[in-house]
Amino acid sequence: MVDTVPPPSPSEISVSCGDQLVHLWWNKVTANDLDHYVVYWGTEPRNYSNSIIINGKNEIYISGLENNRPYYFAISAVDSSGNESQLSSEITAMPIRYGDLNPPGIPKNLTVSYENGEVHLRWTLNNEPDLKGYLLYYGTTPEFKGTEAEEGNSPIELDKVNSFILHNLTPGVNYYFAIQAFDKNNNKSEI
Repeated sequence: MVDTVPPPSPSEISVSCGDQLVHLWWNKVTANDLDHYVVYWGTEPRNYSNSIIINGKNEIYISGLENNRPYYFAISAVDSSGNESQLSSEITAMPIRYGDLNPPGIPKNLTVSYENGEVHLRWTLNNEPDLKGYLLYYGTTPEFKGTEAEEGNSPIELDKVNSFILHNLTPGVNYYFAIQAFDKNNNKSEI
């Protein structure tokens, strides 16, 4: 006699999310001939463009997903004869990056001097372990829209340094300068 009866659908699906990651788990299906589960997902409700077979467990971590985008998941159970259950209830999840949202401190002790036609800027190096660099702002107004420097338009992205020299600024013109620190997660200090 050929088995044509599918197993019950998976139920009690739970989800947790992380950075480009979704973790799904569900109640085990009670069927003597259960072979595997199939997890379906996509970016539109009930329209699944991806699937994966899960053998021997009732959970999965799916990585490589886009953060801040909703994904829709459903799961089926398949028995040893190849009969697939109805899909479970759909569950929605949105991967998100948690973690460091704290900006570095404001750079301190900025000094500016004009030496031999160059503008020398110095400041105290921040001590945050995840410091990536600084943004140097300059301009003839406090809006820092400078474009004259040989090194580029304001702001100029700098590595983890505590001094910088600007060239080709117009002599006799008042300039405004500011330094902003940023970290590896692109959190930025106040100016």
